[in-house]
Amino acid sequence: MSCRHVFVLAAAVALTACGSTEAAPDAGPCWPEEFSSPGGQVQLGHVSSEFTRLTEGQDLQIETGPQGGFHYLLSARITDMDPGDPNDSLAARNPRTRFTLFEEDGTVISEGQNCPTRLVYLEENGHTQLKFGLPIIFPTSRVHEYYETTVRIQVEVIDSDGKYASDGISVFARTPQILVPDAGIGADATTTVLDAGPL
Repeated sequence: MSCRHVFVLAAAVALTACGSTEAAPDAGPCWPEEFSSPGGQVQLGHVSSEFTRLTEGQDLQIETGPQGGFHYLLSARITDMDPGDPNDSLAARNPRTRFTLFEEDGTVISEGQNCPTRLVYLEENGHTQLKFGLPIIFPTSRVHEYYETTVRIQVEVIDSDGKYASDGISVFARTPQILVPDAGIGADATTTVLDAGPL
């Protein structure tokens, strides 16, 4: 995992832990789908060095985290939805964004918080997308069950105007790879790339 991956993942976790819990509408639920109506659009993406639009059936390698976990680092782009306050990453008007990971038969593998963090979307290269990538976590004790299988990823967004949009893509989950130090330090260090086996 690159230094950028570590930074983005750490930032996403920090924002998730410190997100606003204020509900909208007033005194309503923190995921107010019953008060929303279809509107706008959202595109599901993956973060490597930059946003990459996910396509149906593509191969997507499971990533290893800095603390030994397994995840996909996801992002989203929205159209015709309120992007939130660009000057306040945790403003109450920022859209709620939730990612969910499913087995091929619809069984939930991992889901976002019941009260998703409100994160701002920023204009970048002509698109309105999440400021940070967000990780969706595979259960560590069972991650090997999903190697070389089809999984489905869903993103849902509710904005401050009550617009609701979702997008879902099935991908083929490739076995993660682990970097194992061989010898040397600094510029002389070498590593071996291994496929992760059952834990």
